[in-house]
Amino acid sequence: MNILHNVRLRTYSHATEDQSRVESAMRFVSGAQKVETETLKGHHGNPVVKITVFLNKRKELEDFLEKLRDVGIFSRILASLDRRLDEEGSLHMRFSKQAAYKGTIEMTEKHDAVSVVAKVRAYPANRDVAMGVLMETLREE
Repeated sequence: MNILHNVRLRTYSHATEDQSRVESAMRFVSGAQKVETETLKGHHGNPVVKITVFLNKRKELEDFLEKLRDVGIFSRILASLDRRLDEEGSLHMRFSKQAAYKGTIEMTEKHDAVSVVAKVRAYPANRDVAMGVLMETLREE
């Protein structure tokens, strides 16, 4: 199932959180062992660490999709596809950091989450074609 060009995952570790736990949650969701970190300043001058992962290798992308399929996320994506897919054909999702740290994948609407942007492999690259690719592929699974 090679329907993605790439996947970008991003989350933040705030001063009140244990950064190693947030990194662990990111590794669990992404399947990647290496995460990139960047220290930023919050609104009140407090340190905030931006944690990112970029997946673009075929095996990484297949493993990521397989993980979502195995936990039953595809049906949730399909049910909300219209609002998750942008005009450029990128699929937007959020997963709970707390659940990921505990070893489960749960979609959330909260902003303090692991944000995922998955670029769908669609030609031409637009929303309508990407929607067709996702609907066909995710329903088959």
